[in-house]
Amino acid sequence: MKRALVVSADPQLVTELGQYLAQQGWAWDSLAPEQVCPQTCPLAQVIWVDVGETGDLQRQQRVTQIWPEVPYCVLGPRDSSLAVVMLHRGAQAYLPRRPLNLAQVQAALQRLHWPATDGTQTLLRQLQRLGQTAYTEPDRMIQDYLDTGCQLLGLPIGLWTEGETVRLVCGDSPLAPGSILAGVNAFGQKGVHVGISLPVRIPHKGTGYLRFAALTPPEPLTPTQERLASLLAQSLERGLTQWALEQRQKTTERALAASEARNRRLIQNLQVGVLVLGPQLEVRLINPMAMRLLGMSGRQLLAANQLSLDWNAIGTDGTLYTPETHPIRQALRTGRSIDQVVMGLYRSDTQQRVWLMLCVAVELDAQGQVEELVCTLSDITASRQMAEASRLNEERYVLAMNGANDGLWDWDLEANTIYVSPRWQAILGLPAEAAIWDPEEWFERIHPEDYSRVRQDLAAHLQGEREYFQSEYRMRHEAGEYRWMLTRGLAIRDSDGQAYRMAGSQSDITERKQAEMGPATTTATVPAA
Repeated sequence: MKRALVVSADPQLVTELGQYLAQQGWAWDSLAPEQVCPQTCPLAQVIWVDVGETGDLQRQQRVTQIWPEVPYCVLGPRDSSLAVVMLHRGAQAYLPRRPLNLAQVQAALQRLHWPATDGTQTLLRQLQRLGQTAYTEPDRMIQDYLDTGCQLLGLPIGLWTEGETVRLVCGDSPLAPGSILAGVNAFGQKGVHVGISLPVRIPHKGTGYLRFAALTPPEPLTPTQERLASLLAQSLERGLTQWALEQRQKTTERALAASEARNRRLIQNLQVGVLVLGPQLEVRLINPMAMRLLGMSGRQLLAANQLSLDWNAIGTDGTLYTPETHPIRQALRTGRSIDQVVMGLYRSDTQQRVWLMLCVAVELDAQGQVEELVCTLSDITASRQMAEASRLNEERYVLAMNGANDGLWDWDLEANTIYVSPRWQAILGLPAEAAIWDPEEWFERIHPEDYSRVRQDLAAHLQGEREYFQSEYRMRHEAGEYRWMLTRGLAIRDSDGQAYRMAGSQSDITERKQAEMGPATTTATVPAA
């Protein structure tokens, strides 16, 4: 298929002329005037040069100087004197820019005088194919350019030199790869007559030379051959530069991939949960420890488009974190990192509360918007339980030392027995001595109106829903009356969060209740059987 090139800065004219050319069965391309240079030498059989509304003669002259072998037509104002000048300068057809129609384009194509040979076009196509070839290593590329250069220039020997060393050879040359050239007439001394030497910049190495030669002094190159040689060197330089960039990119990509793999292995094996979220809370990375702490499975993670913040978690003061008050949501909303937030997460899979320390680092983009959230989760359940147990032990010690009005109790949940102190017994009118109770004996003494509430308060603490157990209720005294008691307690849990022991104190608060409610409602006796 014949190909035309349109040189114009007018997009509408380019489109219009291109449509007419297509109707004539021509393929076509376009360039802006400033893009015309030896490196953009076209493979077209004809060039259409737009000299503009005022007749830009320099534009037409530049095109004919750079691409002298290609026939061309000129588009310009409706000016007969300008048309004569253009035709005199070598244009084979002159057409007005407006109005332009299909008949005029067809007539201009018929007036063209084609070159006697298309040898130059064939050589340019060969050079273009060479520049489009992908190479895995630079020596193969240079060797192909040497072979092509010998054909383009009609010289039998091609040499690639770097410094004083001949690295690559094409043709029957007395110089072998590795030959050292020294002195002013180094080539002539070896029986090689160089017709042209072309410098080519090599990325990170300096300059190499394409040299084309013969065993006898060659004829001077024609202007067309010199231009082809220049294009050859420019094309090789672009190819070497592109190859170097691709190799650097591959090296960088391999290094990044290796670094990412190492980081992922490290993150996967960390004993700290790591969770990376996008601005829509989409999960970009989560390690096994984070999944275990959150009670998530891989199936649940893959099924969710984004991380749910409905964690059923409480703060240290017992306040429930909702999806809107969750620390991750706060970091996303404010764009500020959050450090060392302690929360108790109730996991439905184990029905236990896990205490976590959450840190959220915020990554912002160039516009200051949240790009990524990097969250770390540390399991502090054991240390928190130890701290609470230590505090409770200290409290029990103080209570025991002070004696006063509080009785102490210690419930072994595994054996299901309760140790009560002498003061605890005395509060209920029992002998002031330590004793071991069955828990049901305790519960049977609770007033029927308070029984369900006390059991619910106790279950809430044992299940991790409340940090402490505290309840005010009426309890049957040995004298037959009900007296008000204030009972406090704290469960001790194992590493899995399971309560195995609970201890606390009990106080008689009947006098306080009488002051608040009146005596008639505080010490009612047990009905006779």
